[in-house]
Amino acid sequence: RFGDIDLAPERPPFWQRLVDAWRAFEDWLGQERYRRLLIAGMAALGMVVGGQLVISLLALFFPQALKDLAIEVLNTETLVRSATSLTWYLVRMVLEGAIGGLLAAGGLLLALGRQRLGVRLGQYGLLVALTTVNLLIFYFDQFGTIALSLVQFVLLVSLGRYHHLYLSVLMDEQPPPAPDPAQDLDLERTPNLNRDTDLEPNSDIAHAADSDQDAD
Repeated sequence: RFGDIDLAPERPPFWQRLVDAWRAFEDWLGQERYRRLLIAGMAALGMVVGGQLVISLLALFFPQALKDLAIEVLNTETLVRSATSLTWYLVRMVLEGAIGGLLAAGGLLLALGRQRLGVRLGQYGLLVALTTVNLLIFYFDQFGTIALSLVQFVLLVSLGRYHHLYLSVLMDEQPPPAPDPAQDLDLERTPNLNRDTDLEPNSDIAHAADSDQDAD
């Protein structure tokens, strides 16, 4: 209120409201449900793109499978019309499969309790997918890449938030290392040795004093 004029409350910008809604959603989820949601997302995305790895491995070890795959790609993909474009399409399949394998492994480790390693694998896989693999996918499938990139970006942000909220806190709350008994024993013996050394007279000084007395 300014004088006799009622001022409307300041409305936060759209991005601030979006961040507040995201944090409220995280508070409602809690750690366990957050972890399960990440496992489900990584497993689903890994299975979607991980199937390409199986096909690529079959084509690598079996020439007939490679021939059948090349014929299918040439017949179904409109942008594959030469040996060069076919090679890049196969590279895309291999990279997609590798990313799917990383996401599946990360989800499995997260489910088994290896949370830091699972989150790290998921983040590495999603970063490579967003910065490298999706560029190849965009050449062959523009509209599908936009939706896939959006899902990958949301999952990457979620993994970063989970690590910030829960895993970094666990690292800060780790108890200090237990003292080493052998080291404590050495520290207890050291003053005694010094004390014994101080009590014993220096033999050279004592010999010099005796010589002076004889000379007198």
